[in-house]
Amino acid sequence: MDFIMVCIQYIAIGLGLVAPVGPLNIELFHRGLHQGFKQAWLLGLGALSVQIFYIWVIYFGYSGWFLQLKVELVGYAFGAFVLFYFGFSHLLQAFSVDTPRRNSPILAGLAIAFFNPFLFANWYHHFGSTLNTLRVEFSPVMVWIILICMMIGAFLWYTNLAFVFHFLGTRVNFSLKKGLTLIVGLMLLWFCSVYIRRIAEITLHW
Repeated sequence: MDFIMVCIQYIAIGLGLVAPVGPLNIELFHRGLHQGFKQAWLLGLGALSVQIFYIWVIYFGYSGWFLQLKVELVGYAFGAFVLFYFGFSHLLQAFSVDTPRRNSPILAGLAIAFFNPFLFANWYHHFGSTLNTLRVEFSPVMVWIILICMMIGAFLWYTNLAFVFHFLGTRVNFSLKKGLTLIVGLMLLWFCSVYIRRIAEITLHW
């Protein structure tokens, strides 16, 4: 297959892997809406660094450690705490007239992405399942170029979202921002409940 076409294909795959609606994209929406492009973009970069780490883990064969139930439980537990913190903070913000406090967007992106076992599972099932095929079809250098293309796709997605949400934030009024903040808080708390249900499924065999 032509080199350029391969690169475009895997850029699109990388973009598709981070596009589904989840806690990360929801929080990125909130940052862009209230704090502008830079804060949202840095949140995306924090999450991207975690996903680069995930690719490294999968490529070098350490996936089994992350797929252990004990490790999953720790991820869901800390993830539920992180999402509860952000979700509850956004609910308070929705009913307050104060300017939202800024915390480190990079650390927020790191925390939301790293303590999300669903995100690792997504990369493992879509990338890990094709890794052996890639190694057969392409040289090691080309495999790494493919990995870089996937990261470029993810980077483009987060950058595009940051621009779009920043632009949206400059066009909506204060009352609508409050309403959207309330929705964001409720959605993050819902994802928190998903993590808690997953913990119950693992520990209580529901």
